Amino acid sequence: MKFKLIFAAFNIIIILSFLFVFLLPFFFLGWQYTRIFWADNWYLALVFLAIIVVLNLYFAKNWKLFGLLESENWQGLVAYLETAVFERKRVSKQHVRLLVNGYVVVSQPDKIHELEQLLRTERPALVREFAVELGIPHLLKNDADAITQFFGPLARDTKTANRGWVRWCYAFGLMLGGNYEDAKGVFLEILDEGRDPILRVLTTYMLDSYRNLDEKVAERVNEQLNQLRNRLNLRRWQKQLERSRSNLMVLVMAKLLQDASAWAFPDWYPSETAQRGGQQANPSE
Repeated sequence: MKFKLIFAAFNIIIILSFLFVFLLPFFFLGWQYTRIFWADNWYLALVFLAIIVVLNLYFAKNWKLFGLLESENWQGLVAYLETAVFERKRVSKQHVRLLVNGYVVVSQPDKIHELEQLLRTERPALVREFAVELGIPHLLKNDADAITQFFGPLARDTKTANRGWVRWCYAFGLMLGGNYEDAKGVFLEILDEGRDPILRVLTTYMLDSYRNLDEKVAERVNEQLNQLRNRLNLRRWQKQLERSRSNLMVLVMAKLLQDASAWAFPDWYPSETAQRGGQQANPSE
């Protein structure tokens, strides 16, 4: 119902805007001048008409898609998008984003790998655009080799979107596979260049594993904790988490982020204990 209301509202607003512009000369200068004005500026009517036509064509083209989204029919949405993407080869950013989210909602993340293979053939640039989302199946399986093989080239590509998160995933894969020194180097680079508070908390949390092995890393961890605690309060941190709800990485790493938050801000989570054992690789092992 909301979708139909939005559709009707857009049309009403555009029509009213046109009527306002059309009648404005009449109210101020009379009908005679209005005829002269529109004789010289008739193309404005075509502009408004074109806007209405384009808007309605867009809604008509995506009517079923919007209806499925409004009704939260995720299985139907996935089926519709699979037909559009895999069979009709309508591979747009909107379709890819919705299909990845749909696979996650219906608990079919393995199908994201099929989407990745299609994109590498049909729209290779979109692999960089959706690098984080397409790597989710590897992260969920904790497959260190698959994680590093997928994220490694993308982490080195400066055109990759959300590159900070991609590099974090690459470092996570290195750490998971026992390549602790290389992982440490990437995590430190993320701290040097990244500004995302959530990414910084997760990165600092991972680097804390090196505290007893590297004095310089221990200093960086303490420095980052002090900065984070000075710049953030509970309200700001919660706002950051709320803003990141659309980030699938935050959903995938929810447990790790919960532990990292309790570790970084113990005063805000007094009833929680940051259980380090089993949650992240230990380079001292």
